[in-house]
Amino acid sequence: MAPIETVLPFRLIEATIFSRDGIVTIQGVDGSVTKAPAGGRYVFTDGVVNDADGQVLVEDLLYYARNHDVWLAGIDADEHFVVSGWQEGRDMGGLFDSAGYLAANPDVAASGMDPLLHYRVFGWREGRDPSPFFDTAGYLKANLDVAAAGINPLEHYIAFGRYEGRTAEPGLLRVQGFDDAYYLAANPDVSGAGMDAHQHYVLFGRTEGRAPSAMFDAQYYLAQNPDVAASDMDPLSHYMRFGWQEKRDPSARFDTAKYLESNPDVALEGVNPLTHYLTYGAGEGRLPRPVDEAPSGITLSSGAVDEALPGAVVGKLTVSDPDGGLFSYSVNDDRFKVVDGSLKLRDDVELGHESEAELRLTVTVMDSTGLSLSHTFDIAVNDANEAPTDIALDLTSTYENVAGAVVGRLSAADPDDGDRHTFVVDDDRFEVTEDILKLKDDVRLDHEMELEVTVTIRATDAQGLILDQSFTLPVLDANDMPAAIRLSGDKLPENSVGAVVGTLSVIDQDAGDTHGYSVSDARFEVVAGVLKLKDDVSLDHEAEPEVTVTVQAADAGGLSVKQDFTLAVQNVNNSIGNFASRMSDGILDLFGVNIAGASFGTPSASDAVGTSHIYPSHADIDYFAAKGMDVIRLDLKWERLQPDLAASLDEAEMKYVDEAVDYAASKGVAVIVSLHNYGKYNENFIDKSTVEASDFQDVWCRLSGRYLEKGNVIFGLMNEPYDHTTEEWIDIANAGIAAIRSTGATQQILVPGTYFSGAHNWVSSDNDTVVGDGIVDPLGNFAIEVHQYLDSDNSGSHYGPVASANIGVERIIDVTTWAEATGNKLFLGEFGVGSDAVSLAALDNMLGFMRQHGDVWQGGTYWAAGDWWGDYAFSVQPSGTSDKPQMAILDKYVSPQSQPYWLEAAHRAWPAVPTSTVTGYAGDGLALV
Repeated sequence: MAPIETVLPFRLIEATIFSRDGIVTIQGVDGSVTKAPAGGRYVFTDGVVNDADGQVLVEDLLYYARNHDVWLAGIDADEHFVVSGWQEGRDMGGLFDSAGYLAANPDVAASGMDPLLHYRVFGWREGRDPSPFFDTAGYLKANLDVAAAGINPLEHYIAFGRYEGRTAEPGLLRVQGFDDAYYLAANPDVSGAGMDAHQHYVLFGRTEGRAPSAMFDAQYYLAQNPDVAASDMDPLSHYMRFGWQEKRDPSARFDTAKYLESNPDVALEGVNPLTHYLTYGAGEGRLPRPVDEAPSGITLSSGAVDEALPGAVVGKLTVSDPDGGLFSYSVNDDRFKVVDGSLKLRDDVELGHESEAELRLTVTVMDSTGLSLSHTFDIAVNDANEAPTDIALDLTSTYENVAGAVVGRLSAADPDDGDRHTFVVDDDRFEVTEDILKLKDDVRLDHEMELEVTVTIRATDAQGLILDQSFTLPVLDANDMPAAIRLSGDKLPENSVGAVVGTLSVIDQDAGDTHGYSVSDARFEVVAGVLKLKDDVSLDHEAEPEVTVTVQAADAGGLSVKQDFTLAVQNVNNSIGNFASRMSDGILDLFGVNIAGASFGTPSASDAVGTSHIYPSHADIDYFAAKGMDVIRLDLKWERLQPDLAASLDEAEMKYVDEAVDYAASKGVAVIVSLHNYGKYNENFIDKSTVEASDFQDVWCRLSGRYLEKGNVIFGLMNEPYDHTTEEWIDIANAGIAAIRSTGATQQILVPGTYFSGAHNWVSSDNDTVVGDGIVDPLGNFAIEVHQYLDSDNSGSHYGPVASANIGVERIIDVTTWAEATGNKLFLGEFGVGSDAVSLAALDNMLGFMRQHGDVWQGGTYWAAGDWWGDYAFSVQPSGTSDKPQMAILDKYVSPQSQPYWLEAAHRAWPAVPTSTVTGYAGDGLALV
């Protein structure tokens, strides 16, 4: 039979849920109460609980109600309890108490066995109770049919008994320690909620420390019995099972031992004294706590305490009381306390003989019935030698570079008048001579290495008592001579007027010092820290293959350093093509796709290719090469290629990049090596944090040097920088360009703007006037990389149909007009659309417009392809043998050239393209089969 379904208009985690006698009561946040049969199906707004399946003893609804984290994690209740819940002491909410079962059965706890499994297999047969609220033996005794059938009694009760009106409670549970009327009167929130008193205690009250009756105080019981508290066993259950036999008191109002002593008939019968009192004794006039007598005397084993000793013990207190028992203490002076019967100072308090030679204390002792006695003691404070309390240092000014510099005079404060002190220092560069702290004669400090020095001084008095105290000593700065000059490049191209060599920097111990430069060769100059030829000067490799210049750097204090640099004058082959000269109307010279995956994931020590990120496979490159595409854009994470700034490239990672470059070359495909980092490294923006423009130069020096001889490589400077102003970004971009050219690399560089380098706002922002007009490339072999998506906010994050078939043209028309007016070349590094008809038409129109303006549009790379894109709406990764709809549009714009410019023999020696693929000329290019 299908379980009964109950629909609740609130979340499970907002509900208060309890169960009794086969009925589940669910109280909502609005105070509404719903009652439903147990074992049903419950539909909450945050999920569905089916209590009719799984383990009978783990009632899913109650388990989730007590363990919200399990519910929110979507873990099956039965599985969670079996795997980890019982080990974590989770409250099951029902009649099986795993923590209580283990506490009551130490042999089971010691075995390490799941308590629920133990009860199901062995425990019920051995007469063990699953909790204080189900009597295994009593249930079988009261239900002979269950006993005869050999059925686990708790499973029978949950599955059948509670619906048949059978009771789960031990016969005398309510009498044995629980008082409904008292509980409701003492807990008005329970009575106000209309909950059954005993049910509330079972489910909530016992864990909240509420008293089940006037004679049982759970908090008192746990405080008096820390072993019970540590066991996590229900205190009432412990007392009813074990505590009364161990003469433990259920509350301050009931004395177990005295009740039995005063009532020998009860003791003789072996009856639980609290049960007897609640059942018979109260009505018979018996006292829960027979008449007690007050303590009769207090003695203290010592009348003196040592000074200057925090937490010092005065002595042991002894109490005389005809009743014996436990005592509590109080002291009228809050500097003292009594711990385990000993009178002592608090741990953070000490006395001083000089200020207080003696004192008077009153100690009050109270027995367990509240009877008390006070006694006054006179306490002497013993005089003792005391350690120094403070060290003073009379500081003088300590400058760097001064050998044996004096720091200052030392002195010590000591409660013992006239005490003498000696001093030592822990830093062996220092010494103390006649109380003067100073550097040793052959030691000097360096402000740039240590802005301050922390030393520990030890003062020792005449009796050997010590005090250690630390001092932070400022090291004052003095001007230092610059140590060396660095130059980021050592090459410059011939025949290039005003050619840039590289950026100068000075190694100077004085942080923040400024420097001026001069050059020995009048043909050179330094502008804004960049060494370059003057604007009307160029060099000739044939006449002067190298030149040596001396650069002098002077700091603000007039100290200077000179350094020689030998610069190679590069021989420039005039036949080497660049895209600026190769553009021809009606043709997109480079047209291809982003094969993304190498920038996936967050770079970390646990990175693994194939797990966190991937590189293009041969099959990927084969597919797009076969389509006639002649370029792929390879997105790379700077942090993966260079895990530490200004350090070597990671060869384990670079081998995958090398493989992609080489295999693409074998297929006649160019590779754009692009840092996919948005103008930052490990979330730190360049020149705005710990990452400097010199770090950006360093990585590009290493990459361009590595691919110096790879003619199919194009350098993509940075993907979509966005946080920099145009003024900030053009300085960083030019630093990167200078770094690439300093290695001798002549390949093309793609330079983005800031603000995500959008084509749509290139002109409306200041990318056009600052970045577009500010690029400095000695070879002039660059193009401006822009990105453009056609969705509502130009982000590429919306995958539905675009606004119109002309939206793409509208968004690139301004940058096209600007490029034609300024002579700049453009490359569309990212663009992508969905597969609906309007979006495909917009893609077609935009690419057609670019081809019509092939004088400025060099080409583009579609976003995106790669094995991990799955069902990404813009993906052109083929599904098996099927092309994506977008490929039908892209196919129309594949360049008709059979041999890209970078395969020309004059440029690089690459394998010739098979002549069988050449069918003739079409316009200005070669047509492919």
